[in-house]
Amino acid sequence: MLEGEATHENIIEELNDLSTQLKSDDRILIYYSGHGKMEGELGYWVPFDAKREKKASLINNSEV
Repeated sequence: MLEGEATHENIIEELNDLSTQLKSDDRILIYYSGHGKMEGELGYWVPFDAKREKKASLINNSEV
């Protein structure tokens, strides 16, 4: 996904779709090259449509 395609909804949908294709012995490597935000020890992805002041618009690393 590039630029405007990398919205919160599209990223989550793609990750969910990918997870349904995996078998128990599969491994996946995710390379994220985009903006991030740290709050203490918590890290977040910042999707294209994120509002930095709204934490719900970010994607928590633990969600991934």
